[in-house]
This record gives sequence, C-alpha cells and structure tokens, in this order.
Amino acid sequence: MSTIDLLERYAAGERSFAQMSLPEADLRLVALTDVDLSHANLASALLSQADLRHANLTATTLWRADLSEAVLTLAILERSNLIRAIVYQANLQKASLVRADLRLAELCHADLSYADLTGANLSYANLRGVNLMGANLSRANMTGANLSDTNLSNANLTKAILSRTNLHNANLSGITIAETNCLEASARSSSGDLSRIS
Repeated sequence: MSTIDLLERYAAGERSFAQMSLPEADLRLVALTDVDLSHANLASALLSQADLRHANLTATTLWRADLSEAVLTLAILERSNLIRAIVYQANLQKASLVRADLRLAELCHADLSYADLTGANLSYANLRGVNLMGANLSRANMTGANLSDTNLSNANLTKAILSRTNLHNANLSGITIAETNCLEASARSSSGDLSRIS
C-alpha cells in the first residue's frame, strides 16, 4: 500500500490499516484520528504535526520516526517500538504507552501528562522539559535518561528504575516512588530532593 492509497481509503471512511507496511512514509500534517495502525511498520516515517488522536498504534514499529509536534492524545501505543524516535513537543496527554520501547528517543518538551507508561523502557531517552504530571511510570526503566526540568508532580514511579537518571531541576512534588531503584540518580530540584522523598 502506498501513502496515497492510505489517505484515499481513510478519506473514504476506512479506519483499519493493521499490519500495513509504510516505512519512511511522508505523513506530515495529515489527519488520521481514530485510525488503526496496530502492528504496522512505520519505521523512519515522517509524522510531524500529524493528528493521531485516539489512534491505535499497538505494537507499531515507529523506530526513528519523526513525531515532532504530533497530536497523540488518548492514542494507544502499547508495546510500540519508538527507539530513537523524535517526539519533540508532541502532545501525548492521557496516551497509553504501556511497555513501549522508547530507548534513546528524543522527547524534549513533549506533553505526557496523565499518560500511562507502565513498564515502558525510557533508557537514555531525552525527556528534558517534558510534562509528566500525573503520569504512571510504575516499573518504567529510566536508566541514564535525562529528565532535567521535567514536571513529575503527582507521578507514580513505583518500582521504577532511576539508575543514573538526571533529575536536575525536576518538579518532584507529590510523586510516589515506593520500591524505586534510585541508584546514582541526580536530583537537585527546586521542588523536592529525591533522596529525602524516598
């Protein structure tokens, strides 16, 4: 299937495109709300500023995809491959990223407030300035991740791994970190000291 085929079928009312293969597709600025792209291959696809609200991207390959400034509110990205993806300034409010693989992803200034990142792998990801207010990060692996200037207020970090995580100037007010591994985490914060909270 080509990008043109996808857009024409979507415009005709079709929403199910599961297991479709469109690596490196150019879908910038495209509106694909409520689309089902589960198990699809969108590796290195260009999706910047795309409207993917309520999209089903379960187990979708988005390796090295560009999702900068995309709208993904309430989208389902469970078990998706977002390794090295660019998610700069994207809106992922209330999105489900359970067990998603975000290793080395670029998420600067994205909005992940109230998102579900249970068991997600965020190792060495760049989350500087990200809004994670009220997010569920329980069992998430944030080894070596950059969370400086991040808003983590009221986030759930139960059993999360924060080994060598940079939390400088992060907002840690109201966080839950029971049984969290904070080995060598760096947390000079204006709103809380991780060593005291734990």
